[in-house]
Amino acid sequence: MLKMHSVYAKYALAALVLVAVLLSFVALAAPKVSAGNLYAGNLHMHTDCSDGEDSYDAMVEESVRLGFRFIAITDHNFCPNYIERCRNETRILCIPSMEFTTPNWHMLAIGIAKNPAEEECIGAPGPGPCDGGLSLQETVWRVHAQGGLAIAAHPANGLPNKINAQDLPLFDAMECDHPSYGLAQGLETIMLRNGAPIPCVYDSDAHNAESLGVMYSVCGLDNLTEEGVKAAIVGNKCRQSGLLAGI
Repeated sequence: MLKMHSVYAKYALAALVLVAVLLSFVALAAPKVSAGNLYAGNLHMHTDCSDGEDSYDAMVEESVRLGFRFIAITDHNFCPNYIERCRNETRILCIPSMEFTTPNWHMLAIGIAKNPAEEECIGAPGPGPCDGGLSLQETVWRVHAQGGLAIAAHPANGLPNKINAQDLPLFDAMECDHPSYGLAQGLETIMLRNGAPIPCVYDSDAHNAESLGVMYSVCGLDNLTEEGVKAAIVGNKCRQSGLLAGI
């Protein structure tokens, strides 16, 4: 009986140590949202231009209703008509963007004017996304050359050859949670970021207007502009909010 109690005590101690370690990782990842004004926004959503269900207008209108002050339309395809509408949007700060999609990893290219693989994708069969065969390093370089940010999208998503800790320093930030994540993916994300501590953002990855509020960022901005949002992201000034925040 004493031996069994000793075994249970050992497991309990190990569990407490694991919790303490994980909490220390979370503390290291805590965003600095004290400076500037706080604004809610969502940097990952899809319209009917790619695999989303709702129109550009439906996504914008729901974003405004939810109180978002900035958004990024991140269709898997580069959609010139929607990008132009986003650039000229007056109801909300809309940042022209896309989710650059490959079989192995996804990247949110925030604040770009064209598909990083535009030249390589000329004449490519549609309507699905085209990555032009670009490497991760080349894609990030091309996003940065346009003045954009490269954000690792849902890195614990189970794709083959997915983004790892060695890749993360290439990015400006990463999605540190995702509505689809369970405990295993959450722990994997914490471990990933502990290996390469880069700023966090939190997004819904909404494919319809109803899902926009499940997860989003609240960021400390010095000014509500595209450059202000980018500065808050790279300054790690965004925290998590939404219906699934912290679940």
